[in-house]
Amino acid sequence: MDIAAADPRLADIVSKLNELYGTRDTFFPADLSIKKEKLDAGTKEILRALEIVLEENSDNPPRRGYCAYLRGKALNVTPDYCKEAEDNLSKAVKLDPALSDAWVCLGNCFWKKNDLASARNCTPEEVELVKSSVQHAKDAVSLDVKDGNSWYTLGNAYLTQFFSEGSADIGKLKQSLKAYQIAERDPAACSNPDLHFNSAVVYRYFEDYEKALKGFAAAAARDPTLHAEEQIEKIVRLLARLEELASTKLLLDDSHAMVRTLSEGVNKGVAVIGKVLLAVPAEDSVPLCFVLVDADGTCFILSVYSVRDGVIKDGGSCVTLLDPFFQKVFVRWEDKVYAYDGMRLDSPSQLLIGGKQLRSRDIARSTLQTENIPP
Repeated sequence: MDIAAADPRLADIVSKLNELYGTRDTFFPADLSIKKEKLDAGTKEILRALEIVLEENSDNPPRRGYCAYLRGKALNVTPDYCKEAEDNLSKAVKLDPALSDAWVCLGNCFWKKNDLASARNCTPEEVELVKSSVQHAKDAVSLDVKDGNSWYTLGNAYLTQFFSEGSADIGKLKQSLKAYQIAERDPAACSNPDLHFNSAVVYRYFEDYEKALKGFAAAAARDPTLHAEEQIEKIVRLLARLEELASTKLLLDDSHAMVRTLSEGVNKGVAVIGKVLLAVPAEDSVPLCFVLVDADGTCFILSVYSVRDGVIKDGGSCVTLLDPFFQKVFVRWEDKVYAYDGMRLDSPSQLLIGGKQLRSRDIARSTLQTENIPP
């Protein structure tokens, strides 16, 4: 039975909660403090009404669980992580595991939790909760496969799972991107600037810079407050720098696989030995970029993930790249074209330094800066 339908007071609270989220999604005043005040006032009104209902249902677990869910969802309306929202949503799913929307809200809450990107800050219980939120997000999609907001939530859930499990399973990142792509087909979801921002971030992670630029531009057009223009400027500066550095031609004495012999995509069973000329200063921590030169004297850009800054030394140190992903980067943006040879290593196991594998302390956890307005 629908708990809200059986209690007019809860039905009224659900209606007010829907209005609160409507304000969040459609109200964009020039003065952002006005929106914050409206959201704060609406949240306080809902919390006061819930207190009255809770006092009368202290011995009714299903009602307590439902109220905890409504309280958590109300507190979760802001773009920032809220510990109290997480506590209430966690309580709700424990009291009533059948509350699918509570699981989805909990997944979004974890998504906004900044320290989730670090495995040392993610407890085993949180990892399990994230897994459950992914499943419930998938269940929500199955109810209406054309609902873009559900696909957007699933994309966020997969990305949260990618972080919570140590950012080692690149497949989760690909699933996240696929969910975002499907979400963009829904005109209603496509109006969400955070959808474009988050998908652009993942495109940037995969070094698909042209799609990343288009995504950030779409986000900026819909909501200038997201600072997406700054992300565009960062990418453009990075591309210009990488193109300049990769245009150098040197000559070294070596006989291993060379850039000119590689195929685009993953080169299975291939080992490329290069010398590190310099580390490329970057405005973002992911990926780490280096200028390398191969045995043919060709300079290329190496992008490395999940390796701590400082582990790879510039100034001529020798590295071996196993099964590298190679691409001829070609980005057209506005009136400029950027082109260079790039190589990517998604896993630390693909990198040998001085012929030796990395130690566990050399491995880092990837992080991404995203924006989130959960549906």
